[in-house]
Amino acid sequence: MFNMVVKHLYVLLTMLLAGCSCQEQKAVSLFRFQPEPGKKYEFAVEKISSSGAAGGISGDSLIFQFSLLSKHADSNGTGLRMLIDRFRFVKPRFISHDTALKHLKKSNQYTGMMVKYLAEELQIMEAFAGDSLTLFVNEYGHLIMEDGLDDFIQHVSQKTGLDEGRVKLTVREFLSPSAIKDLFTEIFFYLPAKQVNEKESWVTNTMLSARAPVKYSNMIMLDTVFNNEATLKIKSRISAGGEGNTYMQGNRIGNVTVDLSSGIPSLSSFIDETITHTTGGDIKTKRTFQLTSKLR
Repeated sequence: MFNMVVKHLYVLLTMLLAGCSCQEQKAVSLFRFQPEPGKKYEFAVEKISSSGAAGGISGDSLIFQFSLLSKHADSNGTGLRMLIDRFRFVKPRFISHDTALKHLKKSNQYTGMMVKYLAEELQIMEAFAGDSLTLFVNEYGHLIMEDGLDDFIQHVSQKTGLDEGRVKLTVREFLSPSAIKDLFTEIFFYLPAKQVNEKESWVTNTMLSARAPVKYSNMIMLDTVFNNEATLKIKSRISAGGEGNTYMQGNRIGNVTVDLSSGIPSLSSFIDETITHTTGGDIKTKRTFQLTSKLR
């Protein structure tokens, strides 16, 4: 009789422990990009980089505010309207375009043509606001197709009074399919498009290729799940260059808070630290990436 009671208690304890374990290891049924149809998601991205070498310190910064409106979805992905609210990119070595222009006007190093080019670039970027592009994005958050760039260039040309050829140079630098693909890669690199459990880790390998190709090997851990949000911890290795000729390497650390229904981050924060090897010496670069988003 005593042995029977002990046996029943053991079975009950095992079941209770199994139940606790299940509660502790929360699962995300399908972690993918799936914005709610008809809803508008507002994003604010800020990137700042600074580099130090023997010649001094330089840097650049980007402020990009935009909205994504989910238009339709099928088994291949989601169609989106990307409405641009604000775009501002500050060139290396200068705090702002205004400061750059003042500096250039006083410097014999640059010509009046360069001053004119920077003034036009600022004018063009300010004219981005209010225009839109059409995007198609898959469940991993990868850009599959971009449409409407020619119309966008035409609209900006009309607003600024500048030649379409001049406008195209700036627009394609920042909003071409390769540039938008890099942006979406930076935002959604963590999506596995599969079921994951709390405290589970996975790896994604991504490449930013709009400019000099840079590879990120990302270790992602689903740290916590609360209500409908997940917190991810990010550690990445950064590199550039071919096999046997890696000229840049470094690390990333950061965190992402993700809405589990849509796969869209409400908050992302990263710090990249890299060293680039050049014939003139090593260049150390620190880059911060901050993103916030909200559903309207």
